[in-house]
Amino acid sequence: MRIATYNINFPRKELKPPQFEAGTICSLCTSCFGLKDVNVEKEFDSYDDRNYFISSACEDGTRQHFVFKIHNGADSCPEFEPFLQAQNELLLHLKSYGITVPIPQHVMQSPSTYIFYEELKHPSGKSGRGLMSDVDHSELLLRSLGSALGEMDHVLSSFTHSGFDRKHLWDLKHLCLLHPFLHYICDQEKRDLAKQVLMRFETQVLPVASELPEQVIQNDANDHNIVVAEDGVTVRAFLDFGDTLISWRINELAICIAYACLDKEDLLHVSKTIVSSYIDRMKLKPIELSLLHTLTVSRLCQSVVMSAYSYSQDPSNEYLLVTAEPGWKALNTLIQMDLESITQFNNGYRPPSN
Repeated sequence: MRIATYNINFPRKELKPPQFEAGTICSLCTSCFGLKDVNVEKEFDSYDDRNYFISSACEDGTRQHFVFKIHNGADSCPEFEPFLQAQNELLLHLKSYGITVPIPQHVMQSPSTYIFYEELKHPSGKSGRGLMSDVDHSELLLRSLGSALGEMDHVLSSFTHSGFDRKHLWDLKHLCLLHPFLHYICDQEKRDLAKQVLMRFETQVLPVASELPEQVIQNDANDHNIVVAEDGVTVRAFLDFGDTLISWRINELAICIAYACLDKEDLLHVSKTIVSSYIDRMKLKPIELSLLHTLTVSRLCQSVVMSAYSYSQDPSNEYLLVTAEPGWKALNTLIQMDLESITQFNNGYRPPSN
């Protein structure tokens, strides 16, 4: 199988991640990167790629740690090489501004090729990841998340690459492409809720789309892609730039808030906390903020609809449903907010009139 499609003009990832044995990974690390005594410590959860935490021996007897990423077959096709190169250049750009990200490593035989990432370390020097998904989402952590995301987006505003100028089903600009997938939602009430979100997007966002600034965005700031410091309240880094593209700038903040709303009670407080610290680092226009609530529910809709579709294609992959039920709950809560609450959610800006 080459590339699975959704019966539209958007290429999609292959339905299942690539399959590799630990021995093959160790062999590749030795032959391509010159590493010695390689060991695969564990595999991280991933939507459609493979990400392995590996270690190798150093000359002084200690061990160094890396992430070995195997891209989905769709991304590995020759025509997608500009996108992979764009990811590497973006990471190096962020690093040059002091933003902590996985650092691409050169392939030994081809210094211009990067497909290997140095593992992030805690300030103490310990290897491994402390992910936001593993800690309590305190107010201090949410404030740090807004600041860190705003700082990264500010740096990204000075970066561009033709490899990110691409069509992608997970781009909120293309939310209307969800219509053919709604029938994969078995529950009628949930299907009606998704239709309501799409209608709101089409009546509030699309008429002003030309007014929304665009830039490169990470496009997937969920708590599985965020590294937290040992204090548990400070965001250290963002992972996984596989969904990065050029899109509306405000989408970045909306996506982050959408995932932060999962398994929370006071969603208005979540939004206000993240937004206040984000805009201290990254200024946004009133028209952008007026759409924040609409785009936040749009991302939740995107997530639960595609989860329903993907699960129908591969019922054995439980990871596809990680955010499904909490996503529906948050979506239902947000869509029922009154105008006053939505305006507060939008940092004081009323949404455009339908």
